[in-house]
Amino acid sequence: MADRIGSIEPGKRADMIVVSMAGARQTPMYDPISHLVYVARGEDVRTSIVNGKVLMRDRKMLTLNEADVIREANEIATQVRAAVKK
Repeated sequence: MADRIGSIEPGKRADMIVVSMAGARQTPMYDPISHLVYVARGEDVRTSIVNGKVLMRDRKMLTLNEADVIREANEIATQVRAAVKK
């Protein structure tokens, strides 16, 4: 699979995220790797790329309708609550 993975080049598959390290909790930054593991949170992710496709850019979902996802999650939560009460 070396022709498709292992480096970042046009035409190769890529899964990656862009994380903002500009927040107050990331200051001061002594070790970027340590900060990613122990300090960064989900809301710090600015861009997500999966298999070379940008799914979120600048915190805006490009492949899902956020309102639809929230509505469906609330509908499922109502069904779960009803099932638990039985």
